[in-house]
Amino acid sequence: MLRLLPVADGDGRDPVDPSTDLLLSLLRRLPARQAEAVALRYWDDRSVKQAAEIMDCGTETVKTHLQRGMAKLTEMIDDVWEVDDDR
Repeated sequence: MLRLLPVADGDGRDPVDPSTDLLLSLLRRLPARQAEAVALRYWDDRSVKQAAEIMDCGTETVKTHLQRGMAKLTEMIDDVWEVDDDR
């Protein structure tokens, strides 16, 4: 299972900006399989097929986790940020 860990200071990588930190915080609030699917697909830039192989499930299962996870993330982001309805 994919674990979302904070980036430690001084590890040679760029510091996490506040919006990334918030996104990671929201991602951690999703059910584990949804968070894993979203992180693999959109954070790690894996294909649905690759995510399915890593998660040891079918591609349709990954798609379901992605759809539910992204819907929940959208709700949480809308609650946190003021979103313009004229997107």
